[in-house]
Formats: sequence, C-alpha cells, structure tokens
Amino acid sequence: MYPLKPPAVYVHEAVDGEPRHRRRVQRVMEALAEPYEPIIYSDDDLPRMIEEDGLLGDSRAMGEMDEVPDPILLFNTFRFDGWRTRRVEALGAQIEAALGESLAASLLGYRPWHWANYNLPGDSAADDKVCRPCWRLHFQRGCAHKCAYCGLGGLLISAVNVEDYCDNLARLIDAHPWQETYLLEDDADVPGLEPELGCLGEIIEFFGALQSRYLIIHTKSWNTDWMSDLQHNGNTIIVWSISADTQSREIEPVCGTTEERIEAARIAQEAGYHVRYKFKPIIPVRNWRDEASAAIDLLFGRTSPDVISLCVFMWHDVEAMKRKLPVEVL
Repeated sequence: MYPLKPPAVYVHEAVDGEPRHRRRVQRVMEALAEPYEPIIYSDDDLPRMIEEDGLLGDSRAMGEMDEVPDPILLFNTFRFDGWRTRRVEALGAQIEAALGESLAASLLGYRPWHWANYNLPGDSAADDKVCRPCWRLHFQRGCAHKCAYCGLGGLLISAVNVEDYCDNLARLIDAHPWQETYLLEDDADVPGLEPELGCLGEIIEFFGALQSRYLIIHTKSWNTDWMSDLQHNGNTIIVWSISADTQSREIEPVCGTTEERIEAARIAQEAGYHVRYKFKPIIPVRNWRDEASAAIDLLFGRTSPDVISLCVFMWHDVEAMKRKLPVEVL
C-alpha cells in the first residue's frame, strides 16, 4: 500500500457496524504512515463534512497547488436499493456548494458502474469519437498519485463491501451477454490501497471464475506485485499508463517511474496477466522523443505487450495547461 498521510479518515457507520468491512479499514489504517483515529459518520453528517470540514478538499488540478497533500480517505459501502435519485437529490438540496451528480452518488455509495452511451442517441460527443457503448466499472473515486494535470486529488472515496459488489455485478453481466470486457477504473487508480483493503483481489478472482468475460484494470501504479498469487485464470488485462522518464518523475510523482511501472508489468506478465501499455498522456517535454524511444526499448526488453496505444495531452486549453504543467520543462 502507498505510505499515505491523509488529513483525515472518515468511516461510514455501515462500515463500522460490519466486522468484515471494519477489518478491511483497520488493515489500511495500520499501514498508514502514522496513527489515526477514524471519524465515524452517517449520511446526515455529509452536508456538515462538506461545508464545515472541507471534505471535498482542493478540487484544482494538482499542478496549480504550491503543496499537494495526500487525499482525505473516506470508506463507505455501495448500495443497491434503487434509491439513488432520491438520496442524491436530497443531499444536493442540503448543501450550497456545487456538487456534481456523480460525486454525490459516489459519496452516498450509488456509483458502482455507469452506462456509457457512446455513439448512441443522447451522446453529445458522438461525432468526435469511435468508442463503443459499454458498462464502465468503478470501485473508488479520487487518487493519491498527484499528477500535475489531474484534479482527482483531495478526497479518495473507497467502498469496502466487495462481496455485494460482485453479486450485483454478476447480474449486470448476465443481463448484457454481448459485453465481454469491463474496464476498471477511470475515476481512480485502485491498486493504491491494496492489498490491505482486500477488494481488488476479490474482483480479479471473481472475473477469474467466469467464462469469456474479462476485467481490464487501467493503472499507473508500481504497486501490483501482490497480484501474482491471485486466481485470475487469464481473465484480467492490466493496462499501464506509461510515460517517459522526465514526465514520470516531474509531472507524475507517486505513480512510479517509467522503469518501476515496466517492472511492475514484467512481474504481472510472469504471473500470467495480459499486459498492455498506453502512452498517456504524451507530454512533449524537452528530449521527449529520445526518452520515449528509451521507454519503448525498455518495455519490449522486459515484457511482451499485446497492445500499445497512444493518447496525446488533452482536456485542457493552452492557458489551463500553463497553470498545471511546469512549462519550463516543455
């Protein structure tokens, strides 16, 4: 697990009241860089936690901050009771701060996955992509990686009721036999709290017991060697976001250097996982072509990926880029 020093640790009463869930949180607490007394909360406490305690942290991109703290940790449970809309609207009505629907749903435990209507009616960006519609999986929201261009710091929300998650995911998969791959995650980097949290391994082994269904884990993390002994049965694909040396060290701290990520991929491949890479995002720092060539030599020297994809630096205009990135290294 990452050696984190969160400003605070919040534990929902539903987690504290279930021994199995509480043990997961206790293992994470014991692995933190210093002792913490968790704050037990209920749904009714959320407006106060947001408005008075600063629960949502700093929502700016981390490159815009003088100092980037580790995220607040919040542990809750996923709910599958059909009350998402009513509870999310009720939370929004209680607070003045702008709170997006997806963040409110994550705080309340109502975003285990979402339907991505890519290229279907209602997709406002259908003319600008070739993505296929699919169910996208989530287990956390937030990240500890401190990448300069990212705004997912400040708060890391993690559910702990992985058994309920997998039971309901099985029903989702049965209802959609046409979908064979399920991507986890685009709102977080889930290996960061593992193996102490004890949830990602359960999801990997859940997919390992299925036929012709595959889990894709998208990560930048170096923290994956603990996956080696899991019963994945070849049904998990791990995609590393890879970057060249300067970018990995100066723009993406905590993730792991280029070499550390490739070494993590080597260990995973030796354990039977499918390994892929995505150069994402490609940021043209000085000497980036030579550094990218060195990264390519290294990844082919140590691993045999079945796919390499490319993703340029995007989602920002020029002025936003200047605020977030160390322009002097470009």
